[in-house]
Amino acid sequence: MLNAGDGMHEHPTQALLDLRTILVHLKPGTHTVTAETLAGVTVTIVGDILHSRVARSNMLLLPRLGARVLLCGPKELLPELAAHAGPGIEIERDFDAALRQSQAVMMLRIQAERLAGLQLDLEQYKASYQLTGPRLAAHAPTGVVLHPGPIIRGLELTAGVADGPQSAILEQVTNGVAIRMAVVERALTAVHQGGRA
Repeated sequence: MLNAGDGMHEHPTQALLDLRTILVHLKPGTHTVTAETLAGVTVTIVGDILHSRVARSNMLLLPRLGARVLLCGPKELLPELAAHAGPGIEIERDFDAALRQSQAVMMLRIQAERLAGLQLDLEQYKASYQLTGPRLAAHAPTGVVLHPGPIIRGLELTAGVADGPQSAILEQVTNGVAIRMAVVERALTAVHQGGRA
């Protein structure tokens, strides 16, 4: 069975394409992935962690390969409980402090329909957690910028960052095609050979 994303639970193929994109930028030439492949790498995931299947899948995958994962966002979108999701995962509420520690930053979409009932001021959110050119230049001038898409330009990040030289967002899309083709091929091959997908 293939999981192409199940509600708010998990999105494994997204985590795989995110990993591929991170490896291309931070560990070029990597052919074999081990428990130490991402040792010394810190990835910050920013935004609506509470509702994000992308965040959950990356929280499961990246620490298993040695990465440190910082979760960043307001309490309304990032409950303290998330820090107990597993080893290698921490919460850092100060976005600038998180950026200073990170080699990659993954921005998550803020969906209005998921904010119903939450006391969240979007202007305050942007002031605290929006990735802007000046913020990126000041705190993570060589950091790789990721986003699972679709992007809400001007909310979670500015257009200049989304289209800027540190953005790997279009590469994620390209890697997503290859990763998902490989997953489908593996599943079909396993079924054809009498195994389980």
